[in-house]
Amino acid sequence: MNELEDYHHAGLIEILKTSTLDAEFRTAPLQKEKAKNYIMIGGSAVRGEEGYDARYGAVSGKSKFYEYYLEIFGPKLGERFCRRSIRDCLHIDQAILNHANYFVTNEKMLIQAGLEIQSLREKIKIVSPENCLSELKSYFKTNYGTSDLCALKSKEKDDGSVIMGSNSSYGFRIIDPTINEVLLSSYIDKGKLIVETRIRNKSGELVLEISEGNKMVFHSFDTKVKGIGKGPLTIGEESFIQIYIASDEVVYLSARYLSSGKILFDCVNLYSRDSKRKFSVNRELMELKGLNLVAPKKAL
Repeated sequence: MNELEDYHHAGLIEILKTSTLDAEFRTAPLQKEKAKNYIMIGGSAVRGEEGYDARYGAVSGKSKFYEYYLEIFGPKLGERFCRRSIRDCLHIDQAILNHANYFVTNEKMLIQAGLEIQSLREKIKIVSPENCLSELKSYFKTNYGTSDLCALKSKEKDDGSVIMGSNSSYGFRIIDPTINEVLLSSYIDKGKLIVETRIRNKSGELVLEISEGNKMVFHSFDTKVKGIGKGPLTIGEESFIQIYIASDEVVYLSARYLSSGKILFDCVNLYSRDSKRKFSVNRELMELKGLNLVAPKKAL
């Protein structure tokens, strides 16, 4: 993990720890101390017997750890519920719910399951540290011409502190040009990222309004907003390190604070009033259909 950690500390990747790691390290103080370097992510359910094995996080969707458990280990093992195997699946479940690209492990059985089980393969790459590092170096060489840490760090310092898809800027505005409606505005102000938004459902109906310093205005009972931790991500009257806004059927917005000091929007789905125009982000992929995106390359 050493080289991966170097990339993390340089702000080029983000290593996250699941809430389950704390349970595993209860009797391993040195590993627990080292894990403090990483931001914790949670899931959509709490599970615990002797203390908590998993905690709630700002995520959308329901936990599928038991389905993963049966697919990886089979119903026979399911009869006796091996603690270690349960925790393995809780790790994977939380990584998927938090839109991680990779789950890094040395467990060969998990790596093989990630290759063979379609429900896992479609959502995340389960890889060894060596393979993860190899893929990352290949990505950096293809997209930046080098995998050298110092050279990449030099390129990265000129980027903005707000990441959406594979783009960095000092803020973003998504505008419906037909009615000049700002669906999303995100900008840095006094060290905080201010998020203002008018969220519409797939039918174009307004379900939520958020403006700086004001209470959120809900127009729909099935729209949920969740935030965890105290941090620079500001929505309405409160600030968090991670937020998500979702209904039962769609994630409208998911964003998190990174240890590098940047803000990452890892999932976004915004709809216009007539629902024909849409803006979406799924990890590093961005799609803009009939809407305008304004992204300043310099601090405002």
